[in-house]
Amino acid sequence: MTFVSPIPSTALGRNLFEASIWIVGLLAVGLADPYAESLIDLCLFKAIGIPRCPGCGLGHAMGFLFRGEWSLAINSHIFSPVVALFLTHRIGSLLRSAWTDKTL
Repeated sequence: MTFVSPIPSTALGRNLFEASIWIVGLLAVGLADPYAESLIDLCLFKAIGIPRCPGCGLGHAMGFLFRGEWSLAINSHIFSPVVALFLTHRIGSLLRSAWTDKTL
């Protein structure tokens, strides 16, 4: 039995694949209700007993940013606007490289 990777083998395909993963992830976090309690806790730090991690509150903060509630976003995670800008830039650069350099 041979293993077939779901990740495309060309650079163009990899860029589009990565951009689509980031877009889906941001939409999922942004459209989720930031006021709701979490059903699942994916924090590795909490799983091993460390009470606070650098990413705690970032999901809620992104949800608040999507709704335009900047003060709540910054209260949830101080770097949430920076992370949102960084991820938006990353998505833009991946899509730009996919459309401008089709010979990859």
